[in-house]
Amino acid sequence: MSTVKQRFEGMLQVAAQRGLSDVHLKVGQPPLFRRAGRLISRKDAQVLDAQSLEQMVEVVLTKERLQLYAAGHDITTTYGVMGVG
Repeated sequence: MSTVKQRFEGMLQVAAQRGLSDVHLKVGQPPLFRRAGRLISRKDAQVLDAQSLEQMVEVVLTKERLQLYAAGHDITTTYGVMGVG
């Protein structure tokens, strides 16, 4: 498994373990998690750079959705991790 995929799935595992509902990723910010309708960040979270986020997007999106993203469209998606959710 790639390091990028491990990092991404690790974020999802943390979210699931802590009862957080969503993970929001944006270049120049640390990952944000939704808890009870509010966005929060982990104090130890690293700011995402463009290359890291692009690699995570490539792990998650299908080829077709990746083309939409590359064309400038906003993408909302889901991703499951075996044994996590």
